[in-house]
Amino acid sequence: MTEPSIELELDVDATAGGFRIQSRSGVGGECAVDTRWDPEDRTLERRLRRLHVALLSSAAGTRRVAARDEKAAQELGTTLFDLLFTGDVRTLFDTTRQQAALRGSRVRLVLRVRPPELAALPWEFLYDQRRDDYLGLSMPLVRFPEVMDPVRPLRVEPPLRVVALSARPRTLDEIDAAAERANLETAISGLDRRGRVTLDWATGETWRDLLNALGRGQWHVLHLVGHGAYDEGHGEGVFFLATEGGASYPLRASRLAQIAALHPSLGLIVLNSCESATGSADDPFSSTATTLIRRGVPAVLAMQFDISDRAAVEFTRSFYAGVASGLPLDVAVRNARLELSLAFPDTLEWGTPVLFLRQRDGQVFEVPARSAPPRHSPSRTGSPPTGSPGTASPRPAQSPERSPHAPAPSRRPPPSVTARRAGRRRVPVRRWWALASGGLAVAVAGVAFTVLSGVGGTGTSVAVPANVTWTGTGVVLQPGQHVRITASGRISPRPGIAAGPEGLSVQTYPGLRLLSSSNYGALIGRIGGAAPFEVGAGTELRAPGGGELYLGTNDLDAGDSTGEFTAQVAMD
Repeated sequence: MTEPSIELELDVDATAGGFRIQSRSGVGGECAVDTRWDPEDRTLERRLRRLHVALLSSAAGTRRVAARDEKAAQELGTTLFDLLFTGDVRTLFDTTRQQAALRGSRVRLVLRVRPPELAALPWEFLYDQRRDDYLGLSMPLVRFPEVMDPVRPLRVEPPLRVVALSARPRTLDEIDAAAERANLETAISGLDRRGRVTLDWATGETWRDLLNALGRGQWHVLHLVGHGAYDEGHGEGVFFLATEGGASYPLRASRLAQIAALHPSLGLIVLNSCESATGSADDPFSSTATTLIRRGVPAVLAMQFDISDRAAVEFTRSFYAGVASGLPLDVAVRNARLELSLAFPDTLEWGTPVLFLRQRDGQVFEVPARSAPPRHSPSRTGSPPTGSPGTASPRPAQSPERSPHAPAPSRRPPPSVTARRAGRRRVPVRRWWALASGGLAVAVAGVAFTVLSGVGGTGTSVAVPANVTWTGTGVVLQPGQHVRITASGRISPRPGIAAGPEGLSVQTYPGLRLLSSSNYGALIGRIGGAAPFEVGAGTELRAPGGGELYLGTNDLDAGDSTGEFTAQVAMD
C-alpha cells in the first residue's frame, strides 16, 4: 500500500537569463515563478565545496557532526531551498504541508529539473531553516526525469531477489572486495533469514561474469559495487568492471542499459559507486543513473558522493527491508535516510544516495501483503497460565462456561500510580493487586513488582503511552538475564487508525518506523543504549548487555498518537 501523501511537483526550465519554476500541488494549486541566475555569483560553488569537505569529515566517524560541517550542509541546503521555493511557489509549498498535516498524510516532493547545471546539484540537502528541516529526511523526495513510456509495477512473490557484483580492477584504487561483500551480506542477513530477501553474487568481475550471473535466474535488483566515473569522451557515465587480466573495463551506462533490457524482471539497479549520479553540465541524461532511466530501467539508486562502509550498511539494511515489505521506493529511501541519520548522528551521508524513478508513484515492485504474525500466547512466552497455583494473576481466570463473546463481568479497574524517579520523567504504571496462594503482589518505589513463589522471578506491569518515544520500565537487567514480555491494549498512531501490540503491516499503513523490520506502531523495546528489538504481543530474550529496559511504539512521529499498551515484564 502506498503511504498516504500529497504530491508537490516542481518543474524547472531554463529561460533567458534565469529559470522558470512551475509548481503543481495535489491540493489543487498551481503557479509559476521566474527567477534570475547570476552566473558570476560563486556563492553556490563555494558552498558546494564546503559540503564536499563536510561529507569527507563526517564520514570519518567522529563522535558528532562538527558545527562547521553541519553549518556547511545547512547553508547549501538553504541556498537550494531559496532558489527552488520562491514567491508563490513557497506559498504553495507551505499550503500543501498544512493540508497534508490536516489530512494526516505527508508531502511527496517530485523534482523535474531540466537545466543540466541545476540537475547536478545535491537537492537531497534541501533545508528549510524556518522549520530546521532537511526535506530529504522529512518527506519522500524523488528525481523524476521526463521520459516516455512509464513502466507498470512488477509483481514480486517474496523473496526479493538481489544479484550483486563487486569489481576491483587492479589499475584503479584498491577496493576491499571482502569488506564490501561482508557489508552487503551484513545489511541483508536478517532479511534473508526471514525469507524476505535473497542475495547471490557473481563469481567474477568481468562483463562475462555479469552476463552469467544475470542469466542464472530471474532477478529483481542488480547491486553493483565498485568504481564509477563520468566519461567526457563518450558523454556518459561508466561503471568499471575488470578484464580477464585484471585491468579496468569501462562499461558505459548505455551498454549496461542494453544488458538490463534483456532481463525484464529487473526493476531496480543500485550503483554503490562514486559519481554514479554525476553527469555533464550540458546533458541532464549523461550520468550513469539518468542514462539507465532513459534507456528503460524502472528505477536507479545512485551515489552522488563517496559513502563510508558503516553508512552503506545501515542505509542498505533499511532500504531493502522497506522494498521487500512493498514500500514505494521513494518512501523506502526516505525511511533509510532517516534511520541512517539516527543511527549515526555524526554523519551527513544520508544525503549521498539519490533515487531516480521512471514512474510517478514510486511503486516499482508490487509485493503481496503478508498475513499478520500470530499472536503470542502466554504459554509460548513462558508466562505462567492465568490462575495457576502459586502465581499472582493480574486478572481472574475466565470460566470455561462463559462465552468468549459475552461481556466481561463488571469490576473495579485497578488504581494507577505514577513512578517518580530522580532525573526521570513520570512513568505511569499499574499495581498488580491480586493475591494468590503462595504469591504476593507488592509495590516498591512506585513500580509494581510481583514475587512469583515457586518460579523464582519478579514482574512488573507498565503502561506504555503511544505519544512517548521511549518509556523507562524501571527494570534493570544484567547481561544474560532472561526476560519475558507480554503486551495488550490498543493505540491510535494516526486519527482513525488503530493498532494492537503487533502493529500495522506495511501494506496496511507504512508509517515512519524506528525499527524497519517491525510493523508500524508495534511495541518495541531496547536495553540501555543497545539497538531496539521487536516485542509485539509477546517475546522473550536474554539481555545482550546490562541496562534499563525501555519500551515504546515503532513510530518516529509519535507526538500525535493516542492510547497506550500495557506490558507485563517478568524476569528470571
